[in-house]
Amino acid sequence: MSSPGSSDQRIDYAVVESYFQAAGRVLDVGCGAGTWTKIFADRHDSVVGIEQSPSMVVAAQTLLAPYPSAKIVEGDVREDLPEGPFDPIFLGGLCMYLNDLDVVAILRSLKDRLAPGASIVLRESTVPQGKITARGDYQAVYRNVSLYEDQL
Repeated sequence: MSSPGSSDQRIDYAVVESYFQAAGRVLDVGCGAGTWTKIFADRHDSVVGIEQSPSMVVAAQTLLAPYPSAKIVEGDVREDLPEGPFDPIFLGGLCMYLNDLDVVAILRSLKDRLAPGASIVLRESTVPQGKITARGDYQAVYRNVSLYEDQL
């Protein structure tokens, strides 16, 4: 499988890929235009990406068209998660755009969709302690890793 080009992308890729060594069926939650979904489809037997934005769904479906084992589903991850089991589940920068209650609900729902021994992999921007909420033109919630761990 090819890895991304810049050194930051290669580091990101190496960390994420370390959780996917034995993966068979992968769920990419909030898959956007399908960049990570394609990386997973290059290596794993089955990949499902879910995305709410219709334009991103079209972009992901176009990107993943050559991959018969990849499926892109349009839906709200708070309500339309596909049935499991998955091994593992990937969230690439989605939680920071959600409120605490939605993050808790999604993580708990995803936990129920994991195959035995599988992991939920969060690729999120984090802070050393607590959480910081950015307001204004760019709104996001940056949480400490332990806040995510406490939800599971």
